[in-house]
Amino acid sequence: FPRLELWTGRVLVKLVDRLIVHHQVAIDEIVQLYKLDRNKIAVIPHGHYRDIYSQGIDSLKARRQLNLPESGKIYLNLGMLKPYKGIERLFALWQDRQSILQGNSLLIAGQALDDGYGQMLIEQASETENVIFHHKFVEDEQIHLYFSAADVVVLPFERILTSGSLILAMSYGKPIIAPRLGSIPETLGKADCLLYDSDDELSLLHAIKDSTQIDLNALGEIVRESCDRLDWSEIAQRTVSVYQKEAKTL
Repeated sequence: FPRLELWTGRVLVKLVDRLIVHHQVAIDEIVQLYKLDRNKIAVIPHGHYRDIYSQGIDSLKARRQLNLPESGKIYLNLGMLKPYKGIERLFALWQDRQSILQGNSLLIAGQALDDGYGQMLIEQASETENVIFHHKFVEDEQIHLYFSAADVVVLPFERILTSGSLILAMSYGKPIIAPRLGSIPETLGKADCLLYDSDDELSLLHAIKDSTQIDLNALGEIVRESCDRLDWSEIAQRTVSVYQKEAKTL
């Protein structure tokens, strides 16, 4: 019931004193969608996941535990599998460009919410060289193994505003290939050198090619620095400040 949902949202935002969003880029969209006074909006980022899952381990050890190739780069996409995440496009690219991607592996790990969509991905993966598809829900205790094994995280979203997958990859200090959509550039900050133009069909390929030629360890350090900005203590203080300001006006 999209119309009812929109009407309910517009009523709700008129009743609240302040609305907290995660990114500056969300403000214009929310103002337009909900007919809201932008002065009622506060921006506080979504925090990292560093203390939620286990710490990373040695890459080779993680690869052996997951029965993954011990050589070459591993490009990881982990999370619930949905059409907007662009997995089919990634499979097609990997299939068509083996001359560039030879020796490296694409690892897709996650469960599809729709059985038909999941079966389509299974068939596509089986026809694509150097693709490993762990089509199952990844338990919390295994999250660190996948990110430890990976060299790069690739998130070929077709549309996105806020991405938990992006923040999770940042929490492990992994270089990230993703489109310049939604909040992604704002969240990554200076660690954006592998972002690509979503309107250019070849730009994802170029970003992957670039990732084979740059210092990934150095980029990983920049990712960690960007992730420092998502510290929960700072987020807590900023949230408290929003409530304190509203309390003073009562």
